[in-house]
Amino acid sequence: MAAPKQIRQTARVLFTVSLENGAVSPERVAGVLAWLDKTQPPRALAILREYHRLTSIEINRSSRM
Repeated sequence: MAAPKQIRQTARVLFTVSLENGAVSPERVAGVLAWLDKTQPPRALAILREYHRLTSIEINRSSRM
């Protein structure tokens, strides 16, 4: 089942924050996760799942090169 639009948008913004020079940065991911833990936005688990999906895709894509 696809995530609702607002969840996808929030996860996409968080994913964009996690990029450094076009690659996923472990430090930035840690910062995003800390922010999610601290603020606990509505539907945090759904946002986290979508964020995980996006980061996994990017990591897999960059490791194939």
